[in-house]
Amino acid sequence: MPARFTLIVITTSLIALASCSDLTQPTGDTIDPPLAGKTAVHLTDAPFPYDKLSRVDLYIVRIAVSLTADTGGIGGDTTGSNFTTVAEPNRRFNILELQNGVTAELGEAALPPGRYQAVRMVLDTDSSSITLRDGRVLTGSSSPGIAWLSSAGRPQLNALVYDAMTLGESGGTIVIDFDVGQSFFPVQTLDSLSADEGFIFSPWMRAVSLAQTGSVSGAVVGADTAASPPIAHATDSMLMGHPGEPENTWSVMATGSTDAAGNFTMAYLSPNRVFAPRTYIFRVEAPPSSPYGKLLMRDVLVAVGQERVLGTLTVPRK
Repeated sequence: MPARFTLIVITTSLIALASCSDLTQPTGDTIDPPLAGKTAVHLTDAPFPYDKLSRVDLYIVRIAVSLTADTGGIGGDTTGSNFTTVAEPNRRFNILELQNGVTAELGEAALPPGRYQAVRMVLDTDSSSITLRDGRVLTGSSSPGIAWLSSAGRPQLNALVYDAMTLGESGGTIVIDFDVGQSFFPVQTLDSLSADEGFIFSPWMRAVSLAQTGSVSGAVVGADTAASPPIAHATDSMLMGHPGEPENTWSVMATGSTDAAGNFTMAYLSPNRVFAPRTYIFRVEAPPSSPYGKLLMRDVLVAVGQERVLGTLTVPRK
């Protein structure tokens, strides 16, 4: 099977190898080079939480991977020679279309087996944009617009890799979760008095092996004496932390939103063992205009190859 790369998501699926050392022989022995399975790249999204937007278009230039965790920081490999290009889509992707486990394939490439520890994406910010529901298109030169900051131009963005992604001789699938909800934030986040309707870019993405992930799903309704109406466009988050500690100590691992019927799926999650003794905590928050508030579910188990159904979650009134 070809090895695939899926973008913007949360995970990657690959055939497991014990370790890179399994590919070597004792000194003096000869060995044929390992076969290189084809690896494809797909794109998906942890849905953007702001219902004021209709599109978020990212122009993706290139995807590269590395067997080493060295991404060229201080004292590291600044030349990027340890990275191998696996996809060059050179086109725009509407990230908001990639929700609830939906992915877009970015390409595929032949890669040697091993444990891949770094994934890099190159964007073209001049060709990327946000479209508001009223039709206005925000860019780096519009007003309101997008403040790309140091990422302006063609930035090299490195994904978080919590669990090394194992590829076998037959390849696999790598998924990159480009979390729009954590990568763009309103100007008012920094200046509450500002009337600027633009956004500031602070990239956040992670990469995983599909074969090393699981998912959670469910439905969200509001607490009501007469009926339990579904809550559309609620913001759902997978947090990581110690359940007994305050909420502000937990880390946001992925964000998403419910559909028009209140259903959600959060796919491509690494299993709990990767973060032990911390655990997953699921949080759902109704839209600000809703009469409902938020709900927390602690100690959520995510297991490889399984979908954890959380059932119908009833969110209390504010």
